Amino acid sequence: MHYELYIDLFFLINFLMDYFLLLMVGKMLKCRIRRLRIIAGAMIGAFLTCIFVVFLRGKIWRLVLFHGVMNICLLKTGLGIKEKRTLIKAWILLYVSAFLLGGILNIFQPYVRGGAVFLILAFAGYHLCLGIWDLLAYFHKNMAGSCRARLYQNGRECEIYAIIDTGNRLRDSLTGRPVHVITGEIAEKLGCTDFSSKRVITYQSIGKENGTMPILMLDCLCCQCEKEEKWVEKPLVAVSERQKLSNVYDMILNPDDL
Repeated sequence: MHYELYIDLFFLINFLMDYFLLLMVGKMLKCRIRRLRIIAGAMIGAFLTCIFVVFLRGKIWRLVLFHGVMNICLLKTGLGIKEKRTLIKAWILLYVSAFLLGGILNIFQPYVRGGAVFLILAFAGYHLCLGIWDLLAYFHKNMAGSCRARLYQNGRECEIYAIIDTGNRLRDSLTGRPVHVITGEIAEKLGCTDFSSKRVITYQSIGKENGTMPILMLDCLCCQCEKEEKWVEKPLVAVSERQKLSNVYDMILNPDDL
């Protein structure tokens, strides 16, 4: 069977797809979106795709270069990702986004009769995919109530998962300020091990009516909730005697302080 490849049209289609995919991954990871970088990344991705399709014949080489080299170049150039962990996450999200966007375009493929229609569908598919992602993120937030938190103390930094607990209404009796709760393990990572001279806060829980916890004042707290970061200067945290609050989170946030 004989196929004709119009390399200019093939390049344009791949450029548009890579452009929308980079935009989606960037918004999912909350990266700083730079249009020129994304355009450059999409052009590199489309160019490498054309080169691999035209000159490579081996299936294994195509597999390695397509899913390894090309996509890494695409993400590093388009989004400026350097951290290995973030790069792996972006690589996974790239395929999830491609699966969603490709599925949407495939549904309407019989109705595509020109480049303008394809562009409109790709643009609509891009916004639909972002809408699906935002909806999933919304349900996850409301069901789990979890977020990422970064704690800073004496030059040390610790990133953990935290839960926003509307039932946590702990307040410091001296200042009246809201108090968050962290585990003893997190306190150790921040270099806080001696609590003998610290003030304590009383609390009530199941099985303990008059419990006490030492209070610390950290340098800073940053919570990444929804699409924004919330910074709290000099937050008060109580240190739980438990080394683990749960298998999911290591901090209970007081919503009155956010």
